[in-house]
Amino acid sequence: YHEVDTVVRRAWHGVETEDVRQQMAPIACNTALVLGAWDRLQQYAAHLPEHTTTRAVFETVLAVHRSDYAAAQALVR
Repeated sequence: YHEVDTVVRRAWHGVETEDVRQQMAPIACNTALVLGAWDRLQQYAAHLPEHTTTRAVFETVLAVHRSDYAAAQALVR
């Protein structure tokens, strides 16, 4: 995952369009989650398409990490 993270981080900063970031975001989020890179996970998750299960899952994980269980529960519903 460290190698994937390096590639993602380099590529992320070179991307200028939201469409490409949305395509990269699921892989970027998975990698950040596995590595416990919470700030990057939050950054990448913000580029996932709204109102999708994928975004809800990562936002829920972030809420639990912040011990914001009310927000996590609301996201799951």
